Amino acid sequence: MRYDILSGETIIGFTEFESGDPPMGVVTGEFFPSESYASNYDYEGLRALVSGTSELIAFESIVIEDYSEEFGEEVVEITALVVSAEEYEKHFNHHYEAYRKQFE
Repeated sequence: MRYDILSGETIIGFTEFESGDPPMGVVTGEFFPSESYASNYDYEGLRALVSGTSELIAFESIVIEDYSEEFGEEVVEITALVVSAEEYEKHFNHHYEAYRKQFE
């Protein structure tokens, strides 16, 4: 699933939050910047919504880490802390299921 990342009302990129740590309430992924993204800007108050919808996901925080300058190519990652276990399970149930299967 794709998630749009917003700064204010502007979509600055998207991610698929392809990794997660359910016990910690964290999701991570590669960040794909839009033309509105500025690598040297200190973003605060970022929000995320399910792409193609107006459904916001409740996050405690979202952090973009841009390593492009260090690596000489576009390398941008995103980490988000989900506000509750219920919200995590609602939007990232596939990470819950993968976590549970480790213990079967």
